[in-house]
Amino acid sequence: MPRALFVSLRPHQWLKNLLVFIHGFANTFPDAVKRAAYNRDWFAATGRSDADTTVLAFSWPSLGE
Repeated sequence: MPRALFVSLRPHQWLKNLLVFIHGFANTFPDAVKRAAYNRDWFAATGRSDADTTVLAFSWPSLGE
């Protein structure tokens, strides 16, 4: 692993909360991303530093049935 990449992954950068948002089968990709963004905004609206959250949206193709 190149040193620059290793340094960029220092532990202090991972001290935020992580929310993995997994949408239901009947959601479109745009809807899932919008909902994930809503969750991020909802945490940020608290104004608390301990609510600093990275949101990762996990999506997959679904026929919605």
